[in-house]
Amino acid sequence: MQLPTRARQGQEPSTLDLVLTNEERMIPNVDILAPLGKSDHAMLSFRFHCYLELKNTVTPYYNYNKGDYATLRKMMDIDWLALLQPLDGDADAQFQLFSKTLKEAVSLCVPCYKNKKYNRAPVDETTRKLIRRKSRL
Repeated sequence: MQLPTRARQGQEPSTLDLVLTNEERMIPNVDILAPLGKSDHAMLSFRFHCYLELKNTVTPYYNYNKGDYATLRKMMDIDWLALLQPLDGDADAQFQLFSKTLKEAVSLCVPCYKNKKYNRAPVDETTRKLIRRKSRL
């Protein structure tokens, strides 16, 4: 649908404002409203239908309070100069090696627990308060 969105007295109306989508039913209707103030551009009003893919995710978290740090120190007691010498001059590669070594040691010495996160659709504050009230009752 293409209608003029700009009109001035004595000039031919023209279409300057567009609403572009990649799906036909994403915007079911577009209303052209009167200009705001002294503008010669019409206002566009439309509803945007979007969809949201919700996934439940399980995220691992480390319980650092119960870590075995004595073992972690022993595992990280490495001759770093000898280990990083072949990568001399490549700071990114050296950091990657250090990071990989540290992550492996942490995964062995620090216990992990999994936290389930249920991704929910965004809810405004008023609705959240009503949900909390319902739960309390």
